[in-house]
Amino acid sequence: MINLDFFSFILLSITLFIGTFTRFSLKHILKKVDSPTYFSITQLWFLLVTIVLISLGKVNWKSVSKLNNRDKGLLAIIPILVTISIFIYYYLLNRFEISRILPLISALRNILFLIFGALIFGEKITQLKMMGVFFITIGVIALGL
Repeated sequence: MINLDFFSFILLSITLFIGTFTRFSLKHILKKVDSPTYFSITQLWFLLVTIVLISLGKVNWKSVSKLNNRDKGLLAIIPILVTISIFIYYYLLNRFEISRILPLISALRNILFLIFGALIFGEKITQLKMMGVFFITIGVIALGL
């Protein structure tokens, strides 16, 4: 169980609010702007932030050079996979109601986190976690998906 202090709870709440707002805003924007254009605009923002972080000396290039080849490979492939995932997400947003597709994505992601946590990091799958998966599945079915 996660024991959040008050400040962490506030930060989590802000993150959830921003995430919800941006997802519904994205659904609206994607009706007016095509996916590659929206993606490019957001990436320009990230590029600007990256330039600022580099100029402030906040990017630790030495830590990257110390990575083993496997980790360097992961560092290279993750942005490619994220990009593919983003375009699939944009496609799904254009085809389905956001109130149906987002809970499904979230539910399946949580189940995958549980499985990958166990397989990759050796995390324990407890009876309580399995009950959580059961209730997530019931929730997805209740949404009518």
